[in-house]
Amino acid sequence: MKNIKIHFFIVFFVLLNLSCSHSQKSKPYIEDGFLDLKSWNFEEDGLVNLSGEWEFYWEKLLDPKDFESNETLDPEFIYVPSGWARQEGKSYPKLGFGTYRLQIVVPDKDSDYNFIFMSIFASARLWVNGSLCFEKGQVASTEEEAKPEFITEYYAPINYENKGDTLDIIIQVADFSYGGPAAGLRRKIVFGPSTQITAERIKTGSVNALLIGICLLIALYHIFLFLYRRNELSYLVFAVLSLVVASWTVYSAGMFTNSFSYEGYFRLGSVGPSFFPPLIVLFYYFIYRKEVHKIAVYAFLIIGMIFWVIYLTSSTITMANILTVYSMNILIPPAYILGYSLVKALVRRRLGAVLSFLGVLIMYASVIHDAMLTNGYISGFGNYIASEGFVALIIMQSLVLAQMFSLTYRKNINLNLNLEKIVEERTKTIDDQKSVLEQQNLDLINQKEEIQAQNEMLNLRNEEITDSLNYALRIQSAMLPPESYISELLIDSFVLYKPKEIVSGDFYWIKHVNQFVVVVAADCTGHGIPGAFMSILGMGYLNEIVQRREVTQANMVLNALRKQIKNSLRQHGGRDESKDGIDMALSAIDLKKLEMQFAGANNPLYLIRGVGKETKLIEYKADPMPIGYYHGKDKSFTNHVIKLQPGDTLYMFSDGYIDQKGGGETKKYLTRRFKNLLLGIQDEPMHDQKIILENTFSDWMGNNPQVDDVLVIGVRV
Repeated sequence: MKNIKIHFFIVFFVLLNLSCSHSQKSKPYIEDGFLDLKSWNFEEDGLVNLSGEWEFYWEKLLDPKDFESNETLDPEFIYVPSGWARQEGKSYPKLGFGTYRLQIVVPDKDSDYNFIFMSIFASARLWVNGSLCFEKGQVASTEEEAKPEFITEYYAPINYENKGDTLDIIIQVADFSYGGPAAGLRRKIVFGPSTQITAERIKTGSVNALLIGICLLIALYHIFLFLYRRNELSYLVFAVLSLVVASWTVYSAGMFTNSFSYEGYFRLGSVGPSFFPPLIVLFYYFIYRKEVHKIAVYAFLIIGMIFWVIYLTSSTITMANILTVYSMNILIPPAYILGYSLVKALVRRRLGAVLSFLGVLIMYASVIHDAMLTNGYISGFGNYIASEGFVALIIMQSLVLAQMFSLTYRKNINLNLNLEKIVEERTKTIDDQKSVLEQQNLDLINQKEEIQAQNEMLNLRNEEITDSLNYALRIQSAMLPPESYISELLIDSFVLYKPKEIVSGDFYWIKHVNQFVVVVAADCTGHGIPGAFMSILGMGYLNEIVQRREVTQANMVLNALRKQIKNSLRQHGGRDESKDGIDMALSAIDLKKLEMQFAGANNPLYLIRGVGKETKLIEYKADPMPIGYYHGKDKSFTNHVIKLQPGDTLYMFSDGYIDQKGGGETKKYLTRRFKNLLLGIQDEPMHDQKIILENTFSDWMGNNPQVDDVLVIGVRV
């Protein structure tokens, strides 16, 4: 409950800050190009947003003289702030030019007034009471003559000669370079006394500087954390994420506009929207690996790079035309994190999931606001607030990382304290036993020579046996396919191989013959040295049958191998003959045709297909006879032909995993539990599946001895 209160307080504080930073009292409304502020008290009521119906003259560049000399001008009225292509009931092209006009009755005719213009992506001129107050770019009626200039927020003092009770405001806008749904006066215009406008400018600049400073400090801090703990890539990604947010804030605030060309500044602004979404997915992948899919990380990184390349190589008109699609690139990755990954993290009670969820939620709401504002669907707060949303996310997520770091640090401290306590206890025990050991040592000295002689003899024999086994292991290992060869043939696969002793009676064998990849999981009679001899015999005959004779039909390989084994062991059905043999699962996979053959001698094949609730395990049973002596009449092994689908997972194995005793009750693991385990890990990568199988086997075995050699092969199509 305490943590929930803290989280709520943080979110409330951030939302309050956003609302305080951007809310303006906007009761005055422009009607038919006229605004009466005679009774408005700027000091008490604040600055005014010039929102409402302005006079508008499409495809006319009118100046004050035109209005003095021509009283028959027929104005249209359009809503500001909003682009001229977003007007209800009116249809204007995205590219073009026009003149806006507004008359304001001011409360004090002797005061100096000023404006704040937000984001005009074109060229513009402003007259107040007949005086030209500013000109950005070159306004003209043709694309060839017009020269755009990027205007984010204009604060320069506006001087006009003819002061009076009424201000006649005329704004010419020409847009042939950007267009889009928000061409024209798409953002709010703030009006008020110059002193208050200046104070607002200082306030806004201070807020932007604060946001940028926070991002840079957080980035620097996490870079140092990464240098301290290089295995924690989340710190590095978060530092880069903070730098991207800082650059985005610089762009949104209109800093350094004079250092870039018109199109260059647009391209600078594409860095944040292009890289922030995939970076946030990558960051959450590093801290919540089980909740974020790796394929989603790759997909969003590629999409972000594609959009960035498009923005680097396209004109501003093209940028405006793909603005809606580009906005989706900003919205979809956080939506995936918010609606899927963090929800799963919340359900699983992962550390920091609540703060992460709230941070992404605030950021996502601000991004939706800015996307709709950019596309002209809303006027919103009038300002872009994504930077504040991003900074709120950065602050909250830095708290999560600090919480994780603190938890790790506390664990290390507790571990050290426990180790010190254990050392003290053991030291005390050793001291207590010292006197007893000293007495026992005197008795042991008398027996030392006899034991030493016996020990030397045992060591000599043990070394001889161990040397022989290690030599046998080198021979057996040399015949097994190396990992590099397996990875080359079966990119998404694993081999779990755990001999009971130094050498093993289980073996795996993989070869590429013609269009087939032949995979074998075999279990020879016995384990240790007897099983190892049989495994070498089996691998040798498989090389001859499959590689040299190029037999690739699964059941034909087993038939031929059985004949070779019986001849080698002279098995003809006699009472005193060897009954040794091999249980085997053999698959011949054609990856191009997505087809495979399977034949089994006592060992089956499991195929798992589908995802989520649709996942099912299909068992292809083996023939109930070994490769070797069989009390019944020899008959051909069954050849199963299986059509594969992308994403299918194949498993072949010996009986060592299933027969292992443990679980606290010295009972076998059994087939049913093994099937459920395989179904439960289907969403995991094959490398992680191997680790899960190893850990599950070790946990089940506990302190019990390993009963048999263990072999499990997994292949994902």
